[in-house]
Amino acid sequence: MKNIKYSLFILFGFLLFSACTELESLPSEIAKPKSFDAEHRGIYINRFKSDGILGDATQEDLLLNWCVQNDFNEVTLYNINAIMDTEADRTALNAFVGKAHTWEPAIKVGFINAGTTSFEETRNYLLDGSYPNKPDAVTTEYEYWNDPYSYESFIPLMSGITSLKIGPDAIDAAIERQHYVSRFEDEEEVWSSNIIHKQAINNADEIFLVNYHSNAQEFNVDGAYHNKLRGLALHADSVHLTQDVVVLFSVNRDSGDPNIWDYVEEHGFDAAFQNWMEGYEDAEIDFKERLNIVGYQFYKYSEAMEAVPYED
Repeated sequence: MKNIKYSLFILFGFLLFSACTELESLPSEIAKPKSFDAEHRGIYINRFKSDGILGDATQEDLLLNWCVQNDFNEVTLYNINAIMDTEADRTALNAFVGKAHTWEPAIKVGFINAGTTSFEETRNYLLDGSYPNKPDAVTTEYEYWNDPYSYESFIPLMSGITSLKIGPDAIDAAIERQHYVSRFEDEEEVWSSNIIHKQAINNADEIFLVNYHSNAQEFNVDGAYHNKLRGLALHADSVHLTQDVVVLFSVNRDSGDPNIWDYVEEHGFDAAFQNWMEGYEDAEIDFKERLNIVGYQFYKYSEAMEAVPYED
C-alpha cells in the first residue's frame, strides 16, 4: 500500500510539473487531440446492486435492451464498493460486463470510483485474471467543489486512475478516464482554478460536465454553462490539447437540482442533446476548437426509465 501511495504521489508531482511548465511551452502544431471513435451516449446506473439488477438475468437483459431501444451505448455503474463486496458479486459483475460487450449492438461499461477505496477495488479487479471481462472506463464521482470535500483529497483518486493507463504500473492503456465535474473549484480554496482545469485536461479522456438546468436542452441563453466551457477551452488551449466533453443531463426528480424529466418524457434523450448542439454550434466561445463535444450522459437510470419506459 505504501508503495502504491508513493507511486501515485510521484506520478501526480510529475503531471503537475508538466502541466505548469513543459506543456505550456509546446507549440500547438504538435498537439495531439484526444478523442475516441464513437459518440458517447451514456446512462448512469444507480442502485445497480441494491435494486437487484446485478446477477438477475431478466433485470440485466431489460437494462441492456432499454439502452439499445434508447440508443445508449455505455452504462456507468454505481456503487463499485457494494458491487464488489463478495466474490459472488464480482463473478456476477464479470458476467454482466461480458454480456454487455457481446450485446447487439455492444455496450461499453464504466466503473464509478467515488474515492480511493473504490479505486483499489477497481484496480484489483483489473489485475485479477479470474475476471477476464474488464471495464472500458473508470469514472470519478468525488465532488471536490462541495463541502465537506476538497481537491486535496481528490488528487490520489485522479492520479490513481491515470496510473491505470499511464506510467510504470499501467494496466490498460485503452481504458478511458472519465471525470465528473460541476465546477473547477476547490472547496477549501487551496488549489487554484487554473491548476484544477489543467489537471482535469491532463488526467481525463472525457470530462462529464454537469448541465443541470430546467432548460438544459437549450444552449441559446448565455450563462453558467457557457462560462464552464469558456474556462475549459481557454485552459485546453494553454496546454495545447483538445478536450473531449460529455454533456451531463439530469432527469432526477428526486433531487432539488433542476432537471429535464418532462422534456425527455415528451421528446426523448437524443432530442435533448441535438437541441443543445444547435445552440452550441452558434455560440461564441474563444478557443472553441479546443473542445470536442463527444456526446451526452444522463443521470439516472431509475428515473430515466420512468420518463421513457421500455416497450417490449
